[in-house]
Amino acid sequence: PLSCTVTGLANGTPYTFTVVATNIAGSGPASSASAAVTPRTTPGAPTGVSATPGNAQATVSWTAPSSTGGSPITSYTVTSSPDARTCTWTSGPLSCTVTGLANGTPYTFTVVATNIAGSGPASSASAAVTPTAPPVGNFKPDGRIRLGTGAYVGNNIYNTTGLNQAKTGAKLRGATIKFGISIQNDGTTADSFRLTVSGTASAMYTVAYWHGTTNITAAVVAGTFTTSSLAPGKTYLVTVKVKVNSSATKGSSTTRLVTISSIGNPTKQDAVGFTGKRK
Repeated sequence: PLSCTVTGLANGTPYTFTVVATNIAGSGPASSASAAVTPRTTPGAPTGVSATPGNAQATVSWTAPSSTGGSPITSYTVTSSPDARTCTWTSGPLSCTVTGLANGTPYTFTVVATNIAGSGPASSASAAVTPTAPPVGNFKPDGRIRLGTGAYVGNNIYNTTGLNQAKTGAKLRGATIKFGISIQNDGTTADSFRLTVSGTASAMYTVAYWHGTTNITAAVVAGTFTTSSLAPGKTYLVTVKVKVNSSATKGSSTTRLVTISSIGNPTKQDAVGFTGKRK
């Protein structure tokens, strides 16, 4: 057959071709040019694959390969390991959700890009993630706060802003303002609660957190402090001590918001606030 293969072309670049015939007398005129064609190959491997677990599923995201192979990518296929569950992307943001996974089983995921020339190599596997079933039961932290030995506020008030569950105290320099935080399990199942604190520290005040005689400040500030397990209706008490340092200027203050999160269902939260001032 009258054909030959031209190599060394750049994928993705359109080319036309002409043909010249040669005999013993020499070469004749070139033919008319062919229609343009574009060399192509399969795409490269996607990168940056990550997964977010859900209930019997995971949403997988990735970055497009550096090479499309000279032809637009038409689809991506995500495959799980184990179980070889898949999902397919054809448009939109580079992510898709793999369903039918087993809760409690760790999975990794790879992604393959496809264009008109075929499918390219698989990506590196994502880090393992483990789908989990949603929590069972009603999880409901209830934070209350008081100044000194006064009455608590915030009972049966649930928000994450501290609205209507905050207290303010004022003392002279060198004195300590005390607040009490009561954390009650208003849910229907045993639960424990994590404390996290937001607010700007000031050298004019020293804020410390105590449970009984145990100083829990470092863990509370780091966001790692968790109460013991509380049966429904039971409470856990935290004392806050705000010392007004000698450097505190008149009219100055320090404010904190303490967020209380359910361990059983971290989306269930309540918050209390306190402000310490210098008289």
